[in-house]
Amino acid sequence: MATSQSSWLLRHACPLAMPWTRTGNNIGLQVTNITYWRCSRANGGRIMAGMTMSTANCLAQPAQLQGEAVQVSKRSTRTGRGAAVAARHEEEGTDDEWLMYLEPAKLERTIHNLIQSGMVMNAARSPYHGFIYVAFQERATSISHGNTARRAKEHGDLSLARICGAIAADEKRHELAYTRIVGKLFEIDPDGAVRALAYMMRRRIVMPASLMTDGRDSDLFSQYGAVAQQAGIYTASDYRSILEHLINQWGVEELVATGLSDEGRRARDYVCALPRKIRRLEQKAHERNDKKARPTASIPFSWIFDRPVNITMA
Repeated sequence: MATSQSSWLLRHACPLAMPWTRTGNNIGLQVTNITYWRCSRANGGRIMAGMTMSTANCLAQPAQLQGEAVQVSKRSTRTGRGAAVAARHEEEGTDDEWLMYLEPAKLERTIHNLIQSGMVMNAARSPYHGFIYVAFQERATSISHGNTARRAKEHGDLSLARICGAIAADEKRHELAYTRIVGKLFEIDPDGAVRALAYMMRRRIVMPASLMTDGRDSDLFSQYGAVAQQAGIYTASDYRSILEHLINQWGVEELVATGLSDEGRRARDYVCALPRKIRRLEQKAHERNDKKARPTASIPFSWIFDRPVNITMA
């Protein structure tokens, strides 16, 4: 039975100067082309590659993204690359209704900024912490894409529902692989594994896009998360249910005290009590909302042509 002396985590402690991992684009990665995917009515609604564009203009200033206005039927007059894509799809008779709602250049700018910024995992530099992070994160993305697929189907967008459903299924397979890996860590080194799990949960699992920005709004991820919460795409209840699922999958509550160090036992007790604590916080939040309405703020999103979205403030 593993003991604290045999724990890989103790023998390979993360450097104190680097308590968590932040990835970044330090290798000169440069995205040179973006391919727009579209749904063609002429091909039975199949998803197919549309047009590929250079990203040179994406990194330019807003003034450089403007071009001659192009009028597209059933759409307002727009300029720049959005108009070019709309015109191309109009000529080919393809389904470009998504361009009525999304601004491609702003989406690309956000993506490129995120590639450059990297991500903060709040994870110590060990495979224990890294695999726990991705097991949780993959289940979260599977849930969020599955919920998006259901909402899309409810609103009649079957193509978007199929796309999000396929992504959700793919994320589910990733989750299964990482969950099995961490399960093996719990078998081989339960003390190190449960301590790594407690470490991660004390710092919360933050999604990889937490550093995203459109170059204008530094709070973009928080506002996007608030919209997802309100729409039921990914909520605090989902966060708790994921933790409950992983505790059950890895048999955390069944860990034998004799196989754990003092810190390992404290970590086990902390993790097992955490879902109940989160549930109590949820209940209190609902009670406060029932008694007093929370203020709302109207936030413009550049992705949707700066249309304002009402967000309930926490």
